[in-house]
Amino acid sequence: MSRRLIAAGYTVSAYDIAPGKVPPGARAAASPAEVARQSDVVLICVTNAKALEAALFGPGGVAEGARAGTLLVDHTSSDPQTARAFAARLSVSGMRWLDAPISGGVAGAEEGSLAVFCGGDAADVARFQAIAPAIAHRVTHMGAIGAGQATKLCNQVLVGGTLALLAETVSLARRAGIDPAKLPAALGGGFADSRPLQVWGPRMAARRYEPKAGAVGGMLKDLDAVAGLARATGAPVPMAARAAEILRQYILRTGADRDTASVAELYE
Repeated sequence: MSRRLIAAGYTVSAYDIAPGKVPPGARAAASPAEVARQSDVVLICVTNAKALEAALFGPGGVAEGARAGTLLVDHTSSDPQTARAFAARLSVSGMRWLDAPISGGVAGAEEGSLAVFCGGDAADVARFQAIAPAIAHRVTHMGAIGAGQATKLCNQVLVGGTLALLAETVSLARRAGIDPAKLPAALGGGFADSRPLQVWGPRMAARRYEPKAGAVGGMLKDLDAVAGLARATGAPVPMAARAAEILRQYILRTGADRDTASVAELYE
């Protein structure tokens, strides 16, 4: 995402806990606070709510360099309650907040084809939309702060459930004497077609999980957040709950850092 912003002509200050990840052409910042002091719009994308809290409010965090009117765009996948709580804490500094989780994975980030779900004020969404074409093909304003995160969790119900179903499908095909590598083409264009089928299907069929396109632990984190939102709203999510248990079983065997598609190994 940073590389695409640089290519589009934006001046980018970047910070990562792994310094080698700051891309060429970006101004390497010493801390999130320094990024905030140097920027009109701060984009943040970390692994979970704990990491987000540290980047925002920990030593050297964004809040230390906050300037009134600066827009914070949070691409982290967390949950609506976290978004609302952190937005309220940051608002003391005068910074604006947009929760803007993304879908599309590594490939979407590299291609600039991400989908972004926004929660916040319409004026803040408009500010983000001015730079969004560099990184996303679709930005949708879903409602007030927290609505973006709720939308991402709806997205993950579908994605996490599809992941578990694809693992079952590949196993069934192999055991039935069908080459699972042929499934994406055979099912393409039909009702069973989907981007997960076209992306994960070949990886599962070939047992090819490097380079890693996403960690299975991250998907489980999101499905656990779905469970939390379901409890808070009284929504039944039995399929998402089952998908979460499948991922949990796999993680107990292998750890949380394996590629998401490798969950197919659970069925071998």
